Amino acid sequence: MAQPGNDTPAIGRARAMVERFPDNPVPRFSLAQALQDAGRQDDALVEWRAVVALKDDYMLAWLRLAECAM
Repeated sequence: MAQPGNDTPAIGRARAMVERFPDNPVPRFSLAQALQDAGRQDDALVEWRAVVALKDDYMLAWLRLAECAM
């Protein structure tokens, strides 16, 4: 996993929200998307899996997880 010091502003903002609300899938979704947008597939996969672990009926997160895993 990449170091937080190498984060884009979007990743940094999303990571801060995840720290504030660790059990909420919405900030994790934002973090996963920001990581994926930055080309950090391995980090994004970890977060997509966390999103669906928190909310197993979050269909868009499942779709993004599948896209990222391909």
